[in-house]
Formats: sequence, C-alpha cells, structure tokens
Amino acid sequence: MLVFFRCVQGLGGSILVIMTYTAVSRFLPPAKVGGAMGILATCGALGIAVGAPLGGFLTERLSWQWVFFVNVPIGVIAILLASWAIPREMGDGKPMGKLDFLGALLSMLGVVSFVLALNVGQKEGWNSLHFDALLAFSVFCGSLFLVRQFMSKEPLVAPALLKERRFLLANAVTVFGLLLMGGNVFLMPFLLELVKGLSPERAGMVLMVYSITFMALSPVAGRLADRLAPSHLCVAGMGVAAACSLVFARTLGAPGFTNVVIFLVGLAIAYALFMTANAKLVLCSAPMEQKGAASAVYGTIYNLGLLVGVNSFETLYAGTRAALGNAVPVATAARAWVSGFSHAYTFGAGACLVSLLFALGISRIGKGAGNSAVALKTG
Repeated sequence: MLVFFRCVQGLGGSILVIMTYTAVSRFLPPAKVGGAMGILATCGALGIAVGAPLGGFLTERLSWQWVFFVNVPIGVIAILLASWAIPREMGDGKPMGKLDFLGALLSMLGVVSFVLALNVGQKEGWNSLHFDALLAFSVFCGSLFLVRQFMSKEPLVAPALLKERRFLLANAVTVFGLLLMGGNVFLMPFLLELVKGLSPERAGMVLMVYSITFMALSPVAGRLADRLAPSHLCVAGMGVAAACSLVFARTLGAPGFTNVVIFLVGLAIAYALFMTANAKLVLCSAPMEQKGAASAVYGTIYNLGLLVGVNSFETLYAGTRAALGNAVPVATAARAWVSGFSHAYTFGAGACLVSLLFALGISRIGKGAGNSAVALKTG
C-alpha cells in the first residue's frame, strides 16, 4: 500500500511540476520568466530545507503516518490558491487534440525500464544480463517513441520541437548539469557522517548551508536571467560548480569543516545561477502551443539527470569501498574511503564541464538561428 500510494503521489507530483513551469512560461511575458523561475527555485529549496527537518520531527514526536497527514491541509490550501490565481483559459480557443496514448505508453516504458536498469546495475553489476536487457528495452522503447512522434497526427511532442537545436542542447545542458547536484545530495550525508564523524542531526544542519544560500540567491539569479543571456549564466554556473567540485575532491580529506562549508556555498552560488537560467533556456526555446510539452520534457530530463547523478556517485563510492573489503581496519576505513568520495566529485566536475560546453554551443548558434519560438511557429 505504501509503494502504491507513493506512486500516486508521484503522478500528482509530475502534474504539479509540469503545470507550474507551463503556467509561468505561458502566462508571464518573456521579460519576467527568469524572475519567476528564481522564485520557483527559492520555493523548491525552501521546501527541501523545511521538509526534511519537519519530517524527522513528526516521525520522532508523533508517527511516520503524520508525514502524509500533514500534506492534506497543505494540498487543500494549494488547490484554493491555484483556483484563484491561475487563469482558467489556457489556450487560444482551439479544440484540444487527442492524447497519443501509444506515445505516452512508450515514453513511460522507456523511462521506467531505464530506472530499473540503473537499480539492477547497482545490485547485480553493470555487466549483468538483466541490466543489458533492461537497458536495451529502454533504448528500444525510446526509439519507438521518437518514431511515433514523427508519424502521429497528434504527437505528445511536436517533431519541430525535437528538431530544434537550441531546445535539444538546453536539455543536454540540464542532464549533465544536474549529475553533480543529484550525486551530492545523495553522497554528502555519508561523507559528513563517515569522514567528518557527524551525527545525522548535525549533518543535516551543515547541509542547510546549501539550502539557505540557494534560497537567498535564487531571486537575484532569476532577475539576472531576465537581463543577461541564459546560456551565459549556465556557463558561469557550471564553471563555478566544476571548480568547486574539483577543489573539494582534492581537499575533502582535510581536517575540520571549512572546506565543506566553502564547497556548499560555492555549489549553491553555481546552481542559483544555473537553475533559473537553464529552465528559462529550455522553456523559452519552445513556441506558445508547445509550452506544456516542453515542460514535460524538461521535467523528465531534470529527474533523469538527478537519478543518473545519484547512481554514478554511488557506484564510484561503493566501488572503492568494495575494493577495500575487510583489508582496512574499521578505525581507518573512513579515511581510506576518501578516495571513493574524491573520485565521485571529480566525476561531478567533469559532468559540469560537459554541461558548460553544451551551453557554449547554444550561445554560438547565434542570431542567425533566430528566436527559437518564432522559428518553430514559422516552420
């Protein structure tokens, strides 16, 4: 029952995320989209910063069921606010087309099998038959999905959007840019507890340095995204993230917490610059009638980037730990595992550099390509 209703929550969460980005990009003028994305990023960071401690408090003081009960009044308030604030007319009066159920099924099968492949790879090894089969099935479904989009009369994602270079590059920026974020969220608590010797409560307090910094800077970064080229901000953010991750990978074994705090602050600055600019870059590359599809693609790519980051970091860390086996005494194991953490964060720096290169590619497409939205509208 728990797993089933978590899936139901995931369905609602996907609708919430996609519709939020769609509403912002659809109802606000382009000059204000960046600022709105900054506010969304701040709210998201606030939810993470408050949600985790609140969940721990409710579980300890009451019971784990209250982690779910508390969402009921919050959800009712959100429904009332949405009904009041969001315009009811979403389109231009044209009748809606039919939903491409086959395309939706292929998309779901491709994503689910990819997620299962990552899980199986972690458990059985990346050379296992089950991993190869699931990955091949994911590629097969993904390929059929693309073919379906080009052949269907009512595709989920317009072929013109799939051919748009700026849109594709912007999503590539998203994938590689989020590997470090996802991996760090997963691995940093282990580093603080195993290497730095902190309790879970103190580790949570240290991690709030990132959330607080991110919340403070996101509105400013959003306004910058309305004044400067979003691709340039993505380049700047990924450059800062790569530098911070590389330095941290070389110094994470140092005593004390100074390097950790500096890294978390630097990473928050990097992703404050990156997140709002990247979201605007993706959504503004789509025409008005494709904002929903663009938001859906962005939401899927966003979560896949985080997921691959978690798996990549865990693989690099766990691989080192497994190689050590029982040869390292418990007293010195944490220090020996520093190499595993270092490998993970070095990989994160490399992923950010790849994202930076894709962002540079967007800026180099130049004005000759024209405005993406206009280009799509005019064919």
